[in-house]
Amino acid sequence: MRAALRGASARVRLPADTFEVQTMQPPVGGWNVRDSLPLMSPQDAIILDNWIPDTTSLHLRNGFSTWATLATTATAVETLMQYVPPNTTNSKLFAATATKIWDVTITGTASSTAQLVTGLTNGRWQHDYMSNVAGTFLICVNGADQPRKFDGATFATCSVSASGLTRTNLVGVANHMNRMWFIEENQLQTWYLPVSQVEGVLTNFLPPFRKGGKCMAIGSWTRDGGSGPDDFLVFVSSRGECVIYAGTDPSSSSTMALVGVFNIPDVIGRRCLISAGAELGILTMQGLVPLSQILGLSPGAAARSSFTDKISGRFKAQFFATGTLFGWQVIEYPRGNLVIVNVPIGERTEQQQYVMNEITGSWCRFTNINAGCWSLFGTDVYFGGNDAKVYKFDSGTMDGSVNVEGTIQHAYTTLKNVNTKRFSLARPIFSAPSAFNPPVTILTDYDTSIPATTAIAASTSGTQWDVGFWDTFQWAGGSVTTLQWQTVRGEGRAVSAAFSVSSSEPILYNGTDLGYEVGNVL
Repeated sequence: MRAALRGASARVRLPADTFEVQTMQPPVGGWNVRDSLPLMSPQDAIILDNWIPDTTSLHLRNGFSTWATLATTATAVETLMQYVPPNTTNSKLFAATATKIWDVTITGTASSTAQLVTGLTNGRWQHDYMSNVAGTFLICVNGADQPRKFDGATFATCSVSASGLTRTNLVGVANHMNRMWFIEENQLQTWYLPVSQVEGVLTNFLPPFRKGGKCMAIGSWTRDGGSGPDDFLVFVSSRGECVIYAGTDPSSSSTMALVGVFNIPDVIGRRCLISAGAELGILTMQGLVPLSQILGLSPGAAARSSFTDKISGRFKAQFFATGTLFGWQVIEYPRGNLVIVNVPIGERTEQQQYVMNEITGSWCRFTNINAGCWSLFGTDVYFGGNDAKVYKFDSGTMDGSVNVEGTIQHAYTTLKNVNTKRFSLARPIFSAPSAFNPPVTILTDYDTSIPATTAIAASTSGTQWDVGFWDTFQWAGGSVTTLQWQTVRGEGRAVSAAFSVSSSEPILYNGTDLGYEVGNVL
């Protein structure tokens, strides 16, 4: 071993008995901003940007490509809505800007004929579906304009009415057990239609909220992962309350009964609910919390039962910084096994995403994706940009024409030895284009002043298979396992490794070997 190490770096002297090599495992535990640095698991990461933790390694996230361009003047896309009837050949994808709804089903530059609705007041639509004998309808409301319905061919005003209701104040909509429910802006009261109807006379329903505020969202909570008579109807308010009902017909207490009124953490935005199997997740100031786990807890204790336990502190800090901004949203991307939480840093200017691998439950952060909204379209996922464009995510390995940049800082570890250690060698292990070897920075003893790490571009040289001519072009090498030692410098009891990459190619990270001399305790 010592002879091999001398061959790898002749400038490093290795003492006879004190030199050791150990591997820092890849941080598959994910991003951790909950634990103190000395107590953090060695399999976690202090920084994990644009690297997705898998079961045994990490991979640099894929990029995105432009799907549709809406206008020459920059304006934010604030809502994406998919329409999927039983005949999926007529599926549609719609994008809403401040004044228009566009058809962006087909990729390319949207023409004037793609402007299906114009003259609107805002682009912040909530929407849901209803299928009945007349067809499949997309129902959408925004709290300022007339409710709209799409029937597979055209958008039209959705004719709903009720005494004492201003129809343009309807701001939320949800289908629960084949009944459309509506939320009125700045009110606790809600409204519902008869079963299977998309238009008609609304009936008032007032959930027994006790703290005031306004109703923010309505959802269905199923305990068996399907849709059936045991589904609960859930209302959440802006003051941290959750009201749950069981039953089918809200016109009578004998057919729909109150289950309870519960205190929960303050919810974030109207797009705060996500159904995942038999669970209903709620986006709150304490993170993304499962409804089934928090009903018996105080709002302050909900973080420990949240999906986002390891990053709940970051959620809370971001809630106080930008919790009132538009753009918060949670969406599941099943094909990628991801749950994506969109986080506005600045309204219509910058966004980040907190992302969970559904298989491992580990989190990371996406940067350089300025998305105001997200939607599935079929099995693919799309986002609306701040620049009048719709983008397809997980499309290619570049962010448009720009490399994907990723940063990792491992959690600190003593390498099972509390003695002082002098680090001189590092060997990051990648599956990447040949000769890929980003410089590793070594930090010791819980130093938090992270130095800037140099981003190394990775690209394969040569021509891709089946593109060039035999005996004429040089073929690209593809991904290989890179095992190259590099000299580093650091001295201390505990160690962390950090590096950044900039790549237009897929990269897997499998950990870093560290070479070091062991000294005394002091």
